[in-house]
Amino acid sequence: MNTRQFRVLTILTVLAGFLGGSVAVLLLQGIQAHAQAGGIRQRVIAREFVLVDKEGNKRMFLTVDEHNVAGLHLYSVNGKELLTLAAGKDGAPVVGMSDSAGKPRLVLGADKDGMSKLVMLDSEKKHRLDMGVLPDGRPVLTMSDSAGKHRLGMGVDNDDTPNLTMSDSAGKLRLGVRVFPDSTPSLAMWDSAGKQRLAMDVNNNGMFSLSMSDSEGKLRLGMRVDRDGVPNLSMFDSAEKQRLAMGVDKDGVPNLGMIDSAGKLRLGMGVANGMPTLGMIDSAGKLRLGMGVDKDDDPHLLLIRSQDRTWAAP
Repeated sequence: MNTRQFRVLTILTVLAGFLGGSVAVLLLQGIQAHAQAGGIRQRVIAREFVLVDKEGNKRMFLTVDEHNVAGLHLYSVNGKELLTLAAGKDGAPVVGMSDSAGKPRLVLGADKDGMSKLVMLDSEKKHRLDMGVLPDGRPVLTMSDSAGKHRLGMGVDNDDTPNLTMSDSAGKLRLGVRVFPDSTPSLAMWDSAGKQRLAMDVNNNGMFSLSMSDSEGKLRLGMRVDRDGVPNLSMFDSAEKQRLAMGVDKDGVPNLGMIDSAGKLRLGMGVANGMPTLGMIDSAGKLRLGMGVDKDDDPHLLLIRSQDRTWAAP
């Protein structure tokens, strides 16, 4: 250190006595580093740095706060914090962005459990979009309404199944869409009580199916169209027993069947080769009444009381 540098250091030491605190430490350490390195500061140690513009407005602030969080903060000309980069004492990094009014609008980070996430907020500081990758590798996305209720969710499960869910204003699940590992697409709907009321899918065999349930979640109606284009419809009672079946077979014949509570067919009707027919069956599965119109447009009626007692007309 030459004589001139010594004099400068002496003056700054006296000045530091008036300034005090961290500024004194910064000045002394800074000039020492400058002197020891021939005019180049090799190292500056401090708790805070503040950069101001030519008007004296704070524009950047670098600090380690009382919670041991290291942060870099950038400000607008009117003093609103716009960008924050921080690292917590647990090592979790965070980036925050604010709008021109200084309200937080975006947060990006990774927590100590290994989840990376991005959060977007509205002007009321409420979460409107959250997305991230969970520690187990699953990507997720949720969108919320102005009340902070989750209304839409998307993700990919551990079995690589993509899914989408929609919820009502109370946050209850109302609609779900999924593609299963076997490539079967599926859609389901729930009522406000959380009961699934509708489900539909198309399986790998090309069969489309739809089912509807009552308020107790019991199956009441089922529909399907197989890959050959054959439609079928079934209706079920409150015990989920099939009571009605109707459809059109592969030969184009429409048919309808009614079933009792024991699961036995009791009435059947259809139109085959242009001839309408109807049959009624007893609890033992025996035909007891038959009626129809033949190809010559003649009506027929058949009553069967026992094996040896039959009445027919004409």
